[in-house]
Amino acid sequence: YMQTRGKNVRDSSDLEENTEQERYFSGLAANHGVNEGSNVDKSEVRFDLLPPPTTHKHILECGGGAGVYTARLLRGGYKVTCIDLSGEALRVNRQSARNIDRESELRTLQGDFTKKATNLEGNFDVAVFIKVLHHFPDLTSIERALLAAFNKLRPGGVLMIFEPNGRNPLWKPLYLVQKDPVEGKSKWHYEKNLALITESNLLDSLPNGVRGEVHYHYVIPAMLFAGKSVVHNLVARLNKALESSPLRPWASNISVRVVK
Repeated sequence: YMQTRGKNVRDSSDLEENTEQERYFSGLAANHGVNEGSNVDKSEVRFDLLPPPTTHKHILECGGGAGVYTARLLRGGYKVTCIDLSGEALRVNRQSARNIDRESELRTLQGDFTKKATNLEGNFDVAVFIKVLHHFPDLTSIERALLAAFNKLRPGGVLMIFEPNGRNPLWKPLYLVQKDPVEGKSKWHYEKNLALITESNLLDSLPNGVRGEVHYHYVIPAMLFAGKSVVHNLVARLNKALESSPLRPWASNISVRVVK
């Protein structure tokens, strides 16, 4: 690990033609950097679902891209191994880590998550999938990725999934009317697999016999009030109440937390 910190590692076996997703997110990272490299609301993630980094815990991150969440994990005191399809996004990710003087605690690997994670040596304290599973092509791919991550956890390690909730009825109309800044297609073209991200699909995708703790977050989307601290605090309290109400299955985000 020490020999590859701060470097992007890509094996020759991964040098096949770029996928559409890789080209798209590479374009976003090149043109918009770390802050705008995704379509789905980034403003709120429940990092309190993670174990505290009291022993400098090592995180395996799927699809960290340009590093919005990677940087927050590094600032929090974690070590991070980030796997992503896009080399350009990972370049921006490493630069972001360099800017906060945490590059030595970051390793990046370019390629398919399931293949890369399966071949990694050692075990991790935490594996995270933060707003990335809806970019997988199908449920089988999601299941394989979650299994690979779960297998790399040490006993007692935590698998955390935090995704946009596919049952929320606003996602599709929201992205159908928006154009992406790279190729001019409807954003729904890249976000359409949001429909796969439901409680039943996520739980069924976990390894056999593994149970997850499910929570719904932000019945009122947090992104609507980003930067408006007073209103945001009021909405946060209201959301906390709504997350135990009958409206919770239609919240904007869903999380699954698993302890190995």
